[in-house]
Amino acid sequence: MKVSKGAMVEVEETTSTFREILAELSKDTDDWVREKVGGNPSTPPEILAELSKDSYYVREAVGRNPSTPPEILAKLSKDSDKDVREAVGRNPSTPPEILAELSKDTRRKIREKVGGNPSTPPEILAELSKDPDEWGTITAVGGNPSTPLEVLVELSKYQRGNVKGIVIGWNPREAVGGNPSTPSEILAEFSKDSDDWLRRVVGGNPSTPLEILAELSKDPDEYVREAVGGNPSTPPEILAKLSKDSDDSVRGAVGENPSTPPEILAELLKDSDNWLRRVVGGNPSTPPEILAECSKDSDDWLRRVVGGNPSTPLEILDKLSKDTRREVRMRVGGNPSTPPEILDKVSKDSDDWVRAEVGRNPSTPLKILNMLSKSRDRAIRIAVGENPKMTQ
Repeated sequence: MKVSKGAMVEVEETTSTFREILAELSKDTDDWVREKVGGNPSTPPEILAELSKDSYYVREAVGRNPSTPPEILAKLSKDSDKDVREAVGRNPSTPPEILAELSKDTRRKIREKVGGNPSTPPEILAELSKDPDEWGTITAVGGNPSTPLEVLVELSKYQRGNVKGIVIGWNPREAVGGNPSTPSEILAEFSKDSDDWLRRVVGGNPSTPLEILAELSKDPDEYVREAVGGNPSTPPEILAKLSKDSDDSVRGAVGENPSTPPEILAELLKDSDNWLRRVVGGNPSTPPEILAECSKDSDDWLRRVVGGNPSTPLEILDKLSKDTRREVRMRVGGNPSTPPEILDKVSKDSDDWVRAEVGRNPSTPLKILNMLSKSRDRAIRIAVGENPKMTQ
């Protein structure tokens, strides 16, 4: 498709305007505003270069920014502050050679972040998986989708009782069970394990075969059934059965699942549990007519989630943008589906927190962002500074 010269000029002007806003905010006297600009993937390289010399938490933001150029990441990988090096270690844009150096860092947390980074080369992940005293790092490697098959097989043999000094969240087998790259034969073995936690992570793994999900949906542990109910790979017939489960957390997982069919969501909305109705109201798969009904509810929490639902029809968003509860208006202001004309009205709301949500919204027009970036309220300037808006 041929792009007109006028359209190209408009894109260039828009890009220039957004860069000007970020450039201005990068010099803000408030550290937190500069920190948000440093972590913004739209921030130009020359501004990131300047911010990489700022205070440690601004440097940390630049270190975790996926748009930060390799030469800046290389410099930050040798920073004296451990949090800055840790940010570089978990950044998926960090080059392999820098990750290789960070994998030898004296700080355990930094090696752990490298172990969980999907960009870390297979040979480094294999090396990190061999340290018997670093359960955090080994667990990170076990959950990494880039971990080689042979390493996953080895890590799948760890037993909870054999792990010395293990703490919650540090279990290599559970990490492997939740890894979407784990082979189906290992998942099948784990699904029959006596460890409830292990069966739970398998139940929530989107790569778990359907026949295993069917078995786990009958598990006596309600948290296992909940994991299956929230799994986007769970087929409709299993979701239908779980939507009638006696446990409300299981029904809630089904209500939150974007793969749940509309007719099941409609039934769940009739549940007497207010929390469950709110979950359905926030599900992007909930049909417009159900969202319209929810938007009239006396429960302001339900109206809030509808206001933030990207599938909510425009006429309902317009109505909710005038809601008496500021939390409802905040959700509308932050909803990426809210159209410019409604965002323009909400950007003039009397409540600072509502206007801040508009400043954070990637759909907010540049003219409005420019106006909000000059606000006297630091929360609004911070919101604009972290706005992920990208111009194509």
